[in-house]
Amino acid sequence: AHLVAEWAVQRAFQTANVPEMAPAVAPPAGIDGFEYSAGGRAAWQADVVTFAQTYAKAARALTGNGQSFAMPELKFNRFERHGVTVLGVADLVAWNAATKHAVIGDYKFGRSPVGCGTGADPNEQVSAAAVLFDAQFANLGAQTFSLFVYQPRIRHGEAWQEIRSLDRAWLDTQAAKLDAERAAVALAADDVALGDTPT
Repeated sequence: AHLVAEWAVQRAFQTANVPEMAPAVAPPAGIDGFEYSAGGRAAWQADVVTFAQTYAKAARALTGNGQSFAMPELKFNRFERHGVTVLGVADLVAWNAATKHAVIGDYKFGRSPVGCGTGADPNEQVSAAAVLFDAQFANLGAQTFSLFVYQPRIRHGEAWQEIRSLDRAWLDTQAAKLDAERAAVALAADDVALGDTPT
């Protein structure tokens, strides 16, 4: 599903040389109630393409007017602080250079609700991705941030959840939270002797 989502994002953001047809994906084994027939597989492909196009178009709209570009599956550099290394991959970061607005998104294909949270209590995965993006691309001078989580197969609740136009003060708060978490991990590690089980 992520492969098709990446294809749809590249088309929505008009990346050059993107094939017109979506890549074919097979349904994973073990889906409850799924009919593993030719018809079932064709329906699966159609659903995955529809989900991906919805994801990509909504992300492009959230980026705002003007020229934007997308960085799907963006890997972040290794960031080390307090002796703790943070790594990560964002499903999508989109950037509008004119407005200095960054959109960070996560595409979830599972059924259990995840959610985007609120500005005060955001989804930790996407908020951390915003912090890592800003650190890695500080030269861009991002001023505002929007977050989203898209979960098209969610068991209950809204499939698309977003938080719009968060400012630098919000980002500074999230960066401080992430730093405090790394400091706590480092402190806990210092208290563990070889062979101990952390508590």
